[in-house]
Amino acid sequence: MQQYCQTDFEEEINGNLIRAAAYATPGATAADTTRGDTAQSYQQMRNQKLATRCDQIEAKISPEAPATPSMVYVQVSASRTQLTASRPFQTLPLVSTRRVVRGGDGRWLVDSGVDAG
Repeated sequence: MQQYCQTDFEEEINGNLIRAAAYATPGATAADTTRGDTAQSYQQMRNQKLATRCDQIEAKISPEAPATPSMVYVQVSASRTQLTASRPFQTLPLVSTRRVVRGGDGRWLVDSGVDAG
């Protein structure tokens, strides 16, 4: 979550997703990238000198969701602070449920997000 949540206008486009890719499946990275910054939104981010930082990060395995020895659903939450020119201007909660799978090398990797509704 820390890699995914932190953004900075001085990084390359979708820099947070590039960092988080080391902990995610290729499919999850591709899906996150399709919802990531576009050239236009990235330019706006740079023009406004926007960044985000997260703290109060928590994660727990969802007790209601199905689980197997190689797959669980994890509920993650954080407090995400938006900054402009390094000054905070808004803090919002960030909540997500992600499938986490055991890769062929035995590592647990973040997989697809779960949309409620």
